[in-house]
Amino acid sequence: MVLSPRRTPDERLRLGASVVRVRPWPDDPATAQIVPLTPGIQPLVDEIGDLLEQLHRSGYRRVRTSALAPLERETFAAAGLAVVEELHLLRRSLSVPLPRPALPLRRPHGLSEAVAVDRAAFGPGWRLDEEGLRDACEATPHHRVRVFGSPAVGYAVHGRATRNGFVQRLAVHPLAQRRGVATALLLDGLRWLRRHRASDVLVNTQVGNARAMTLYRQLGFEVLDERLQVLGGPLPLAARA
Repeated sequence: MVLSPRRTPDERLRLGASVVRVRPWPDDPATAQIVPLTPGIQPLVDEIGDLLEQLHRSGYRRVRTSALAPLERETFAAAGLAVVEELHLLRRSLSVPLPRPALPLRRPHGLSEAVAVDRAAFGPGWRLDEEGLRDACEATPHHRVRVFGSPAVGYAVHGRATRNGFVQRLAVHPLAQRRGVATALLLDGLRWLRRHRASDVLVNTQVGNARAMTLYRQLGFEVLDERLQVLGGPLPLAARA
C-alpha cells in the first residue's frame, strides 16, 4: 500500500483482501475520508493502523469514515477511531401503489445543479461536491436523479441493486422547504423503484434530524433498531489498540 501526497483527489487502496477509497473531505482538505468498497470483507486492525499512519505522513490531520454498519465499524473502532456521528436507518416496503408526485420534476442538466442545492441544504461535514455526488450515483448498478425548479431548488438520487432500493441523497434548498418538494422527489423515486420490481427501500438520516424523520415516517418508512455510525479522529492517533 503506497499513498500518494494529499494532492491526489481520490485513491483506491488495497488493505489485505479489502479495498478502501481515500479522498480529501470536500469541506476540509486536511481531513481524509475512508470509504470501504468491499462489503463483507473488512480490513484488519493492523492494516487500518498502517493506513492511518500513512495518511498522517501524507499531510492529513484528521480522518473520518463513511457511514458504517456494525460489522464494518468494529475494526475501525479497534484501530482507535471514535464515533463522531450516528444515523437512523429506515426501511419501507414497496408492496403497495404510491401516489404521483404533486410537482413537475425533471432530469438535471448536470450534477452541478444538484451540488448547488446540496451545499445550501447541508451543514459543514455533510455537503457533497460533484465527485461525492457522482459516488452516490454510482454506489448502485442503477440510479435515477431528478430535480425540481429552474434553477433547481431540490434534488434526489435513488439507487437500486437487484430488488433492493435506496434513497442515496435527498436535498431541498432552505428557501424552498415546506412546499412539498421533498415529498414529490421521494415519491418519484419510490415509484421508479417499484416499477423496476424493488421490494423495499432503505434510507439513513442523522439522529436529531427531526424534519427528515417526519417526512420519512409520513411516507411509510419504519425506523430499524440498527444504526449506522461515522467514525473519525485526529491524526496521528495517540495509541493503536
